[in-house]
Amino acid sequence: MTVREVTVHHCGGMAFLARNSEEFHLDGFKVTPSPCFRRLVSASDDAVHLADCRGRITIENGLLENQWDDAINIHGIYRAFRRRDVGMPFLFLAARHYQQFGLEAARAGETLEFIDTDTLQALGNAVVKNIRRLTEQISSVEFTGATPAGVKDGNAARNLSAVPEEVVIRSCTMRWSKPRGILVSGVKKAVIENNYFHTAGAVICVAGDANFWFESGPVERLLIRNNVFDHCNFMTAAARRALIVIEPEIPRLLPDFRYHGEIAIRDNQFLLFALPAVYAVSTAAVEFSGNEIVPDDPALSAKGTDELLTTVNCGEAHSRDQV
Repeated sequence: MTVREVTVHHCGGMAFLARNSEEFHLDGFKVTPSPCFRRLVSASDDAVHLADCRGRITIENGLLENQWDDAINIHGIYRAFRRRDVGMPFLFLAARHYQQFGLEAARAGETLEFIDTDTLQALGNAVVKNIRRLTEQISSVEFTGATPAGVKDGNAARNLSAVPEEVVIRSCTMRWSKPRGILVSGVKKAVIENNYFHTAGAVICVAGDANFWFESGPVERLLIRNNVFDHCNFMTAAARRALIVIEPEIPRLLPDFRYHGEIAIRDNQFLLFALPAVYAVSTAAVEFSGNEIVPDDPALSAKGTDELLTTVNCGEAHSRDQV
């Protein structure tokens, strides 16, 4: 599906919403208040929101401004796995957040990955044999074989077949919005390049959560390059530690487990008034290199490389830049 040179001036919700869909190309998509009126807000929620979508997603040459929520949110969905033994086992998948009710959980032949909701660690996979929707929230499911050892009632599951192969977000302007710029999770590969950001909250958020929003899952590879971060994360109430936040919401961190894969932040310009620039949790590898750091406060110039990149329970972390 291609959307080209479309402008949304006002929307009492999300300006572009797609779920259980595939192959999107948004070229020149704009969300901006009309110059003919005195409105300050364009969309009251996200400008672009994609959930459980597949294939390749490209968003380029866009203008996303003045919305009252995030510019772009791309994610999968964690559903609760329920088991009831009444003579024989009955297996169910249940949507947990009300905004995800009514969505197709999976199709026959697709693969589900089970995780522990306390650690977000994968427990194994199973292939769907049959699935039948019982209510908007609950579907009964049958697998081709037994569920993996260790999977129990109350764990979560995501559909590995409903994962974008690649997400590319480039040459867009995202500004004057509340709270964040781009949220991306549950994708194999993502590239965020040549964009301009001026957002009240974190610019890029790489999350993953199976306990509140239920927006899955890990990002295998993410490249953030050649972007301009212009005095972002200035609204204290929306601040999440840094401009770029890689923070899956894991109640119990395991020392040897990394939720996200490889994330590289290269050749960007950071116009900063506070540190750190990047805060990362449970990520296999984080690279921060070739970036131009322009601090507002002369006191920041005395800070070292360690102040730019903060990591918690991560694997390899490399920062070659100075304030």
